Amino acid sequence: YYGSLNVWLWSAVFHSRDVYWTMLLDYASAVGLILIGMATSICRGLNIRERRRRHLLLLLCSLYYVRHI
Repeated sequence: YYGSLNVWLWSAVFHSRDVYWTMLLDYASAVGLILIGMATSICRGLNIRERRRRHLLLLLCSLYYVRHI
C-alpha cells in the first residue's frame, strides 16, 4: 500500500516538474515497487512461509535495489 502511494506521489511530482532529481525519484520508486511485487510473487509462488527465508529474499531484493539505484 505505502509503496504504491510512493510511486504515485513521485510520478505526479515528476510529471508536474520535469527535472533530473524528480525523474530519478520517479524511476527509483517504480523499480522499488517492481521488486516488492517480485519478492511477494516469489514468496507466494514457492510457498515460502518461514520468516527467515522471506527475510533473506527481501534482503537480496533490497541489496539489488540499492546497487541498482
